[in-house]
Amino acid sequence: MDAYSKNGKSGFVTVVGFISVPFIYDEITERKGGNFNVRIDTSWGVIDINGRELMPVKYAQPIPLYITQPEDVLLEEDDFIEYDNRISRIITNGSLLNHFQYINPNYDEVIIYDSDGRMITNKKGLTILEDGRSGFLGCVDLNGKEVLPTVFEHLMFSENEKILYFGLGGCHEEKYCSFFSNIEYANWGCIGINGNIMIEARYDCFKYIDGYILGGRDGSMLGKGFYGQNYYESEYGGVYDMYDVEGNLLIGGFREFKLLKSQNLYLFKFGGYWVEDEDDYHCHSYYFEKGNSRWLAVDKDFNSIKLEDNGKRKSFYHHIGNMNEFDDTNYWNIPLKYFSIDEPYIENDVMICGCLDDFEQYAVRISDGLSSFVYDRIEMIDDNIFFFTMFDHNVDFVGIASLSKDEDIILIDPENEETYILTYPKDGFVFGVSKIDESNCKVVLYNIKEVGFNPIIAISKVNEHDLFEMIKQGLLQIFIIDSKVGLQRISVIKRDIFEDSFQSLINITESVQKKDSTELYYWYSQEKELSNTEEQDEFDYQNYENETDYRRDNWDAMTDGMYGDMPDGFDGDYSFLGH
Repeated sequence: MDAYSKNGKSGFVTVVGFISVPFIYDEITERKGGNFNVRIDTSWGVIDINGRELMPVKYAQPIPLYITQPEDVLLEEDDFIEYDNRISRIITNGSLLNHFQYINPNYDEVIIYDSDGRMITNKKGLTILEDGRSGFLGCVDLNGKEVLPTVFEHLMFSENEKILYFGLGGCHEEKYCSFFSNIEYANWGCIGINGNIMIEARYDCFKYIDGYILGGRDGSMLGKGFYGQNYYESEYGGVYDMYDVEGNLLIGGFREFKLLKSQNLYLFKFGGYWVEDEDDYHCHSYYFEKGNSRWLAVDKDFNSIKLEDNGKRKSFYHHIGNMNEFDDTNYWNIPLKYFSIDEPYIENDVMICGCLDDFEQYAVRISDGLSSFVYDRIEMIDDNIFFFTMFDHNVDFVGIASLSKDEDIILIDPENEETYILTYPKDGFVFGVSKIDESNCKVVLYNIKEVGFNPIIAISKVNEHDLFEMIKQGLLQIFIIDSKVGLQRISVIKRDIFEDSFQSLINITESVQKKDSTELYYWYSQEKELSNTEEQDEFDYQNYENETDYRRDNWDAMTDGMYGDMPDGFDGDYSFLGH
């Protein structure tokens, strides 16, 4: 069978003169597997060798995928096709043709792009095609079956293979490009491959994050670059509404969303705003202004982590957050007690939240919603017991408490004990340091696991500088000997720094400090607690007894050269300023 032309039209004629394909086509090109691209005027379609129409002649470009014939057709490994100046490789491994994948060898992605850089074939082989007459877009599957009719002004694949974005209005701008599309001012919605509209076209953009659809509204795109030149817009300045993959609205009005997968918690930032800058050279940039922003944490059912006054969790399902202009005490239509002013973080299955005052925190246990009082600072020891800092008489003190239904149980009370350094509990035993006077302090042993335990003086008086040297050498660490009972379970590195009366109570065996240990030993009332500062960890736990302290030498050399030597016996320039 050969192709012939008649009156400017092309068709097929058999060797015996039978016209198998009528002379109605302006162009016929062969496709892999025996099928043919055909064009009438400006519209393309696909036929088989017998003239049977596999895809209607209605599309604006040649079809960039192979349509299977009634019988199964096999392709060879690494067959190539060329479409729109892009080479794609077909991987079959001997499988049927309608199970092939397109692979871009440069990026190893299963996609095909059009001339505008838009993905038109996804991993499932669905392809976006344009109607040759109307210019509207639709979608076909691997067999050429129309999945979505060509009725959409704009159509794009999402990261979910069963969902597409469709758009209305807007225009293509040559110099416009955003993280979402290169079409400006369009309204976008979501449609499933079954043809059901999931989300109406009322959003400026979409993001697909962790299995959820985020629709952006009430804002504009933000980007960096020179005005009037190529300008990539990488962020959206409005708010988002969240939908599931079925198109159900879950929650809305937020700026940012994060999923904490290990705890199955959702974090939403409400409020704040984006600010765009322009310098003298018309170069644009942007930054986020925290303003009145707040974080809301909910579980997978969109219930609050913190409990209501009635002991139940508050539901935020379908809640749309917005500003409340008529309430001077709360700008939001969400009670403030459910907000964290800073992004919450998780410690030992407990969420640490920032209070209305930037310098205050409270803890909420995720499992039961039990929350602590508000303190200056909190760090969880386990899912129940925590360190806390409180400011009293212009001094920071630290204590230990545990979560309880009615009120926190104070295990080491800083108001009474005036402790400003605590060691991490070892089987309940804790060393606490408190001031005696401006220069001296004492070390006391506490047991937070034993009710009615009377604190024991471990060191009755020690110069504060000498104490810091002990801490740097790790000498206040507590070690536990499991085979012993009571105070005989306690072992220390150097017994003779403690009172004789205390030495008589604890085990006679001295322990050896672990090298390269990442274990935390102390919790301080200072602004930079050792538990959260790697540089301080290294400094305070390093033993300089038998090696040169280069940091101290460098500091002394610098300050002596600037100010001269400090008075004899005073080492405060390094211990306080240099440190």
